[in-house]
Amino acid sequence: MEIKQMLSMQFFVSNLNNYISYKGFLTVRELADFLSINYNRLVSWLNFQRTPPLAVLDKIANKMQIYSKDLIGRQIDFNSYGFIGGIENLSNVQFCINLRKYLNKYDIKTASDFVAYFDGVFSEHTYYSYFKNSNSKTPSLKSLETISRFLEVKPSQLIE
Repeated sequence: MEIKQMLSMQFFVSNLNNYISYKGFLTVRELADFLSINYNRLVSWLNFQRTPPLAVLDKIANKMQIYSKDLIGRQIDFNSYGFIGGIENLSNVQFCINLRKYLNKYDIKTASDFVAYFDGVFSEHTYYSYFKNSNSKTPSLKSLETISRFLEVKPSQLIE
């Protein structure tokens, strides 16, 4: 799947651009500095060349004082958004909880069931890495989008 076609990335990029206007930043570099994100990485997202991992998405949403699910799930009107001071998005934790719920719904109980259900797009290693007790794998927005398509849910639903 091409990154530009991903609805979650379209929302993400649009919301970042709208946030630039909302904050009155004159350049993308100002946004990168504000978010403490590498400028080249930010530009690669804005140009649909790469996707951020959930951990970085959370970092950005926390700094913007918004929910990560909103950042990738809808067009935000920052002039009327109810910002949340001190927010701590934990999308990776929520992702694991919700993924387990959807896998159970489809009776996917083992790593081999997981690989079969996702037509080999994801490996058994990926399955195990998502559910490790510590240092679980943080999927990229592209992986989140792929998983959501197979499960027939919006990517934002996997992290809410």
